[in-house]
Amino acid sequence: MKEYIIFDLGNVLARYDHIELTAACVRDPLLRDPICHAIFHRSYWDRLDNGTLTDEAFKQEICSRLPAELHELGCEVFDNWVENMPPIAGMRELVKDVKAAGVPIYLLSNISKGFVDRYPQVPWLR
Repeated sequence: MKEYIIFDLGNVLARYDHIELTAACVRDPLLRDPICHAIFHRSYWDRLDNGTLTDEAFKQEICSRLPAELHELGCEVFDNWVENMPPIAGMRELVKDVKAAGVPIYLLSNISKGFVDRYPQVPWLR
C-alpha cells in the first residue's frame, strides 16, 4: 500500500483569520472592517474558492465595493493574504520531517487558482 499525507492549508498548515490578514496590510483600524468585509465576505469569497471568479475579476469586485481611495489598499490585502498567513506552530517542522522520510505530501484545499500560480513564492510552504 502506498503511503502519503494530505494537508489542508487554512487552519491546518497556516492560520486563516481574515481580520488578522487584513490588519497585516491595513494599519488604520477604522479602515480594516470595510476592507475586510469587501474582501473576505463569504458570498464573494466562495465564488473565488469554487473557481467561478478569477483573481483579477475578484480584485475588480473588491474595487466596486470600496471607495476609490481604498482600492489600492484593498488589492494589496488580497494580493498578500496567502503570504501573510502565519504557519501553525510545529507544522513547518512536521512537513520537513515527512518530506525527509520520503513520504509524498499533497495539499488539498479549496483555495483559488491564483494561489496555485503563486505557490512557489510562499516561503513557508517550501
